[in-house]
Amino acid sequence: MRRRDRDGRADRRRAPSVRRCRRFTAELLRRINQGQADQYIRLFLDRTSTAADRAHLATVLLAGRQIPARVAHGVVLRNRAGVVRPEVLLEVHDGEQWLYFNPVTLSQGLPEDFLIWWRGDESLAQIEGGSDLKFRQRRHPIQFVFQLF
Repeated sequence: MRRRDRDGRADRRRAPSVRRCRRFTAELLRRINQGQADQYIRLFLDRTSTAADRAHLATVLLAGRQIPARVAHGVVLRNRAGVVRPEVLLEVHDGEQWLYFNPVTLSQGLPEDFLIWWRGDESLAQIEGGSDLKFRQRRHPIQFVFQLF
């Protein structure tokens, strides 16, 4: 939904276009991924920054341009058992829809095998008195039960 001015016309100055939003976000992520090579990004990130740190920084910088953004955490669904590590996507709202960006590979779009598990900067789980929380994906056939009335 676009904002309207006093005469009822769409206010194009405030609503970012899809193409401009994509270009700006892609360029911002490219500069964030340069890390220490970019003097401005170096102010915000250290050498040990994670993908989540980079995505969070992008949300802060996008907020400065009044572009809504959030961090999404999820897993890539596989057809085999094994350790599953959460991955991060940056979600950016262009005024009409949410756009998805991988802050590491810079690819755009929501991968079809990606399951968003949670959104935000908080961890899914915290461990007290332990370390190294791991999730495992097990392959189980899904059974659908239909009940007819």
